[in-house]
Amino acid sequence: MVRVAITTRKIKNPNYNEIYNAISDDWLIYFNKLKIEPILITDKQTNPIEYFKKAKCKSLFLLNGENTKIKLKKNKIIKGTPRDYIEFKLLNYCLKNKLPILGVCRGHQFINLCFGGKLKKISNHVNKSHNVEISNDEIRKIFKSNYLSVNSYHNYCISKFNKPKALNVWASIDDTIEGYYNKNYKILTMMWHPERRKITNLNEIKLVRKFLKL
Repeated sequence: MVRVAITTRKIKNPNYNEIYNAISDDWLIYFNKLKIEPILITDKQTNPIEYFKKAKCKSLFLLNGENTKIKLKKNKIIKGTPRDYIEFKLLNYCLKNKLPILGVCRGHQFINLCFGGKLKKISNHVNKSHNVEISNDEIRKIFKSNYLSVNSYHNYCISKFNKPKALNVWASIDDTIEGYYNKNYKILTMMWHPERRKITNLNEIKLVRKFLKL
């Protein structure tokens, strides 16, 4: 199996006043379907790049979780959560070395911000379903359709009017971008949660494995 670096999210347990670095069982099951071996990287990792290299990771997954607080100036991070700093270092390492990157939900938003995009606050988008339009011919062939039904669990969106030049749209609804890609940088993103589907979409599995060359 290909080893893939996975950054964890923060979970607070009010019963014990403890904070956990965690990942959902849904993702662990999904990784098995993708046929990858997840290497978890927490926000307490002192040298994430060295850890990434020693673990022989071949790709990076930036997944869901708490909202990003990242602030950039001249392509350098000047403010953010510990997770933001870890992910920024890993993202730039993978971009420099042209290692595949998948961004899901928070990861989709994070990559957008790192490429100079912006986020827009929205409401009534949690636990909803809708269709997105597929605008890339190669990806249309994988799904054998111009549309894809997706779930929604986010409070921020990316407007087409704030699109970073380096990122190409492959999935959208109205004026909202729900999927980016960049073949040169080997980036693929989606705003929805493929791991939370009641029935796994095998075409999504095919898309991720093909694009990231897993």
